[in-house]
Amino acid sequence: MLTDDAGNTGNPTHLAPWAAQIRVKSRGGDFEIICGGTLVTARHVLTAAHCFQKKFGAKKEMEEENSMSGRYCEEDQRFTDDELLSRTVVTVGAMCTSLSDKYGCVNEKQNGKVFKVTRFAMGDFYKTNCEQGNDIVILELETTVDDVEGANYACLPFYPNTTIQPEDTVTSFGWGSDPGKGFDDSAFPMIQVLTLKSESLETCEENWGTSIPFDSFCTAEEEDKNVCSGDSGGGLTFHHSESSREFIIALVSYGSDCVQLIGGAEPRSQINTDIRKHQKFIEDFINESS
Repeated sequence: MLTDDAGNTGNPTHLAPWAAQIRVKSRGGDFEIICGGTLVTARHVLTAAHCFQKKFGAKKEMEEENSMSGRYCEEDQRFTDDELLSRTVVTVGAMCTSLSDKYGCVNEKQNGKVFKVTRFAMGDFYKTNCEQGNDIVILELETTVDDVEGANYACLPFYPNTTIQPEDTVTSFGWGSDPGKGFDDSAFPMIQVLTLKSESLETCEENWGTSIPFDSFCTAEEEDKNVCSGDSGGGLTFHHSESSREFIIALVSYGSDCVQLIGGAEPRSQINTDIRKHQKFIEDFINESS
């Protein structure tokens, strides 16, 4: 997450208690953070489908290609169902990724609690060769997170139906890379939180010079402020003033490479998956476990 001085809030967990780390077991046997996620019930987490693409492994993400054409993939390039369930864990209630005195991560409690994944549903991202949206997965955890201090879930934006206008702000969070702070290709040790401006789909499409997925929700990129590699799958949330609740609106999907942005590349638009386009998919899965 590329964070400027004004946008970076510094970050105890209470700023994003619904934030989750998606970790996948590497060939070396360690569980590495590949993506972010968002608790939407005490037992369910939303994240991005592209996080489970075999080709990019644990450290690479689809935005690396920095173009929509680079998103093409074959259906069999994702983890199998068994691989996803056996290799994936979710950490909730975390502020840090590991112990680090420099960043104030001084006790194990700050690393949250790890949960196995027992069930999941994936959108049709791979069935349409990673080109036509549906970059969404919902994971069911082995137990609820009710006993995890600092963990809570964001509201789904279906009741009431949540509307956001262009230029409204949303909040993003994650442990992704931050090349502005020397973390070009590794997770930042502490959760970072920043606000992003939403953009119209027309502006978004114009900035990319091509059509965008049907379920896009766009935010403005800035040369020193954006989500980065490792932030994929994390939620964008919106404060609903009438109910005083935080609603998740979208999931980080793809955009410009942060190293190139900080190096002077022209900002475009960050394209995210609008979960309001997937209401039935989400509700059907959650209701199956009720």
